[in-house]
Amino acid sequence: MLNGYVRFQNPPLLDEIIDTFNLFFADGRFRSLFCLLFGAGLAIQYESSNKKDIDPMMFIKTRLNWLLLFGFIHAVFIFGGDILMLYAVIGFFVYKKLALEQNVLRNKAIIWYVVGAVVVSAVAGGLLLIPQEELMVRGSPAYLEAYGNWFGNYGYQVLVQGGVALGMVVLAPMIGGIQIAALIMFGAFLYRSGFFERGLSNIQLIFAFVTGMTLSALLFVMTNNFDIELSIINIVSSIPAVFIALVYAHILIKFSQGSSRVIKALANTGRVAFSLYILQSVVMAIALRWIFPEFHFEATRLDYLLIVISYTIFQIFLANVYLSLFRQGPLELLWRKAYLGSVKRKQGKQLKVKVA
Repeated sequence: MLNGYVRFQNPPLLDEIIDTFNLFFADGRFRSLFCLLFGAGLAIQYESSNKKDIDPMMFIKTRLNWLLLFGFIHAVFIFGGDILMLYAVIGFFVYKKLALEQNVLRNKAIIWYVVGAVVVSAVAGGLLLIPQEELMVRGSPAYLEAYGNWFGNYGYQVLVQGGVALGMVVLAPMIGGIQIAALIMFGAFLYRSGFFERGLSNIQLIFAFVTGMTLSALLFVMTNNFDIELSIINIVSSIPAVFIALVYAHILIKFSQGSSRVIKALANTGRVAFSLYILQSVVMAIALRWIFPEFHFEATRLDYLLIVISYTIFQIFLANVYLSLFRQGPLELLWRKAYLGSVKRKQGKQLKVKVA
């Protein structure tokens, strides 16, 4: 399997610039932000369930069950790097923590994050001690062999992606899953504390930015002094990511307090995020695996970045056109019907047990 971007033998200057920008401002930052938002979403569901006299634990667990199924299908048959399944798996470990008091929830989230940082650092350090194979480069025999295996057989893709999905379910809770769980709990804490209404204080904003940049700079020095594999860099980059994610969240909160058309357009995109996420995977899989597989031979970081920017603009446009015609995204609607149907059946069984 071609694991992410494969470097050129002599990387172009723009690749190096984009790599550096990615290290400081992108890699892991948005995943951390989405984890915080996922935790906030769980807190909202918890409160909403209580108001409707629905067992919040049963309700949230049912939603996670269906999310796990959707994520599994996506991970195996479309995109092995699926995040939905990971959220669901980690969600099973933390959703009961939503019943904790605020201070206890916050402290537990911080402790888990520190433990998770120690674990991923130890894992990364252990991987560095293992003799590493020569890094794969574009056009090398190893690259051509991997390319032929990956693009030549969809059955092989499904088999590999299924293995990745299984490994994620088994290993994630023991490695990076500790940090993800901490971020989910912290997101729930932030929602209940009113963070998503006011953002960070000036002192908190400066602290988050300086800490994130300092830790990123240390990682940058390490990557430029040692020939480290991308997978190891990705593991360690999760540590400074949360601080920059909080800065991004603060900026978005302040930006969203206005009433411009841009804000409304972006908000509409968030309302159909599930459908757009799966559609993105389908479109990119068809385009870059089956229609233009040769694109990967010469594509640089800039080429992929341009695809991301152009497709993001298309998604914003598509979301707003769709919501002018319909009230809810197709997959959002399907997921809602699925978990609400399950909740009703479980409530019916609980009622029969009480009556008996």
